[in-house]
Amino acid sequence: MTAPLRVQLLGPVRAWRGDQEVDLGSAGRRVVFAILALAAGRAVTREELVDGIWGEDPPARAVGVLHTYVSDLRRSLQEPVRRGRQSADHVLDSVGSAYALRVDREQLDVTRFDELRTSAEDLGGQLRAVTAALELWQGEALSGLAGPFAELHRARLGELRLATLERRCALLLALGSQDTAIAELTGLARKHPRREGLHGLLMVALYRAGRRDDALAEYESARQFLVTELGLDPGPALQDIHDRIVAQQKVPIPGIGSRHEQLATSTRQPEAPAQFVGRQREVAWLRALVVALADGAGGIGYFLKDSVFNADQFIDALERVADGGTAMDSAVISKLLSSGSSNRRLEGLTEREYSVLSLMAEGLSNHAIGQRLFLSNSAISKYTSSMFGKLGITDDDNNNRRVLAVLAYLNTL
Repeated sequence: MTAPLRVQLLGPVRAWRGDQEVDLGSAGRRVVFAILALAAGRAVTREELVDGIWGEDPPARAVGVLHTYVSDLRRSLQEPVRRGRQSADHVLDSVGSAYALRVDREQLDVTRFDELRTSAEDLGGQLRAVTAALELWQGEALSGLAGPFAELHRARLGELRLATLERRCALLLALGSQDTAIAELTGLARKHPRREGLHGLLMVALYRAGRRDDALAEYESARQFLVTELGLDPGPALQDIHDRIVAQQKVPIPGIGSRHEQLATSTRQPEAPAQFVGRQREVAWLRALVVALADGAGGIGYFLKDSVFNADQFIDALERVADGGTAMDSAVISKLLSSGSSNRRLEGLTEREYSVLSLMAEGLSNHAIGQRLFLSNSAISKYTSSMFGKLGITDDDNNNRRVLAVLAYLNTL
């Protein structure tokens, strides 16, 4: 029986058949292989591959170059099994004008990373699992590869790794390893000064270790950076930790429940604040509105500058928008809410338009949607314009159109 294909993406892109490593060749071939590997059996069109490799400026012979990459990959994949019964054509298939890599998801290091970082065991088991997840990393994800696909997924996976590191520190602290937690958090907070969660955890760790003054100094350092570099004050979560320390009150470990509940970080399904429980549509609408504000529409008096990755950060972002104020007329808000309650139908949308709309509902900007779908900015503009027209959305303000479209989508769920 032929050994399964095993794939590494959390570091330099590599692959093995049994104990024999596959020669994936040039960086261009490795990008194609990475795109197909992450699709894990799903057929990827030539258009998607071209956009993923070169973006909006492909070479004149992009399709021909792509065909060469695929042919070379097939030969490389065949080499380790040339004496076996399975040919490389069964590993890298042509499906019409698309290609599919027949690889078991369980043979991807990314899959194993996801499984380990979301382990639902007790705290000790979680710590062992997230430590094992982090040990899978052999450097920067998709190391050495360029292009829209590599850049997008390198950032996405890098964020998940950082969130997992943060989660590991919370677990270390909860299980009594204060010195180790402080050492790791100090390095992470200095390397990622924008991430308030790291500063907050470090403050809690220092405070619990009897270093109250150091904890308050950490807050002041974080505050100065946020104000100077981003023009923002610390968010409510970090401010709350500070206030509790000043008052010498007990400070809970962020993400660790009093009864050792599962962590609520961006590496897991986030715990929604109590006032939003059972109100998924309202939360999704608010997320879309925050994104509209962040895009800097005319008349908005406050620009959201943080990236929103989980529920806690999202609620913080909403509170910051409220604190900063907005010039959006209350009548516009009422119009958005009332329009959103209508039962617009989406059957007239094409599959691609519906994909664009569903990603818009996740809070992605047009640029991010284009990266996710491997489409140019002009293509996204074309799809969104067509989508707005089919939904009967004629508001002159683009941000209002986005929110109305998201509300229409939510009302069909």
